[in-house]
Amino acid sequence: MEFVMTCTTAELMLLVGVCDYPGVAKGIGAATFGKRSEKEWKAILETAEHQLILKGIIDDEKAERGEEPISDEMKTFINRYVQSKWIIRGTDMPRKRALMFHHYEGDDWLVHIIY
Repeated sequence: MEFVMTCTTAELMLLVGVCDYPGVAKGIGAATFGKRSEKEWKAILETAEHQLILKGIIDDEKAERGEEPISDEMKTFINRYVQSKWIIRGTDMPRKRALMFHHYEGDDWLVHIIY
């Protein structure tokens, strides 16, 4: 299995939104954070953005120039994540954890853990 990255749910939500899936991003945010004020959403997304800049996933200089702030490889990864047709979810409710398998195509799968 090839390790790709580690990110928080807020970071994933921001990446999904940047890749033109605002409805999916909103669903991720609502499921994780519940109802929040506009000020709280702004703080959550700003924090996630700064973390993604520190991780080298978002290029803030490109963003300032109006260019695409994430790599084509990351866009492909997020597109495949969002568009996966099959998802298997194993849930550990007492510990509030889930193990999820997203099927891409053929033998390609994405596995992630949600804490």
